[in-house]
Amino acid sequence: MRVLYDYQIFIEQKFGGISRYFFELMKGLQGYDDIIISDFNIYLSGSDYAKELEQCKLNIWREFTGRKDLARFINKTIFKKVLQSEKYDIYHPTYYNWPLVSHCKNKPLVITIHDMIDEKFHTNIPSLQNLIEQRKRIVNRADKIIAVSESTRNDIIEAYGIKADKISVVYHGNSLNTISSEQAELSIKQRSYILFIGNRKGIHKNFTNLVKATVSILKKENLKLVCGGGGDFTEKEKKIFYELGLENSIS
Repeated sequence: MRVLYDYQIFIEQKFGGISRYFFELMKGLQGYDDIIISDFNIYLSGSDYAKELEQCKLNIWREFTGRKDLARFINKTIFKKVLQSEKYDIYHPTYYNWPLVSHCKNKPLVITIHDMIDEKFHTNIPSLQNLIEQRKRIVNRADKIIAVSESTRNDIIEAYGIKADKISVVYHGNSLNTISSEQAELSIKQRSYILFIGNRKGIHKNFTNLVKATVSILKKENLKLVCGGGGDFTEKEKKIFYELGLENSIS
């Protein structure tokens, strides 16, 4: 069986949850061939992650790693031809670009929906309306939908009126080393903190509002807010911490 993935999320994210999800899928499906992607992401280029995929002998394209707009144009032009060639069995897009996905005419289409936050809470944000509309079109075109939780599955049904049997819930796994429950419990007891994971830019994770909402808790309970995965704090973030008296409570 030939499973086709595209370049989309690997252009948009240097690293992140969705690109890690597809990285793990590609490793797990190493028995399948002609998994075609393009390179703009830490998991696919110049890292130990990339070496893991190379060992799987997957067909990874690395023609271009330049500026995003030009990279999108080049990859889209190439990938349209790949889709139209129909030399694959299933197409699993990595994101929600309908003009690209629409070129998949006669092959089964599988799409993963990670959450429905935009449809539930961001319908009044003009910059997100195009994404919401394109995702709706892809969901309706898909032959099968993967939801990452029962909650997301119910949100899809509510938002789009999709039949329940078209959606399968597949929970996220990981390839991390196993930690026993005893070890995890001991680690938590030894440290008191709130953990924040992910990119902190813009409205994506609502980080600034989280900080403002937890000021009293952090001070009263002598907790720390520990952030991982989003890079160094910006000067703007440091200024907010200082103004709230949290410069020693966030790391």
